[in-house]
Amino acid sequence: TFEKKKDRLQKMRYALSLISTQKDIAKIMRQLVSEGIVEGSEAEHLRVSIDRLLLNEPLASLFAAGATVRLKKEFLLPKGKMLLADRLVTRPDGTEVLMNVVAGEGNDASRKQLSRALQAYQSMNKPHCRGLLVTLADSGTEWVD
Repeated sequence: TFEKKKDRLQKMRYALSLISTQKDIAKIMRQLVSEGIVEGSEAEHLRVSIDRLLLNEPLASLFAAGATVRLKKEFLLPKGKMLLADRLVTRPDGTEVLMNVVAGEGNDASRKQLSRALQAYQSMNKPHCRGLLVTLADSGTEWVD
């Protein structure tokens, strides 16, 4: 269930975890309504918020039709620890971005988790991949090393 205070941002984060490209937004909104995650009256507001967020770079290119997207990318670390990134995007030019979305403003723990996932992926002969943390509370993006 979603906390009342962060309800809208948590629903937005969940929707973004299901969207591969911008053309998927309408389909995902219908899915969220049918699953009872959002009510019909709030689906349009959520769609507009997501559209607005994805208008600007770097997010526009990470949700573009030409990008190859892998959702919920898992990384197994030594000692059996598992890390999860929300999406791994390969842009048409071959550059890769590992991305996590947080409903709040982000904190050191979310940066550290993304950094560890990024290091794990870079160690798999992908040294040029970059990490991007998206904070929904302020519609911000932050590159993470």
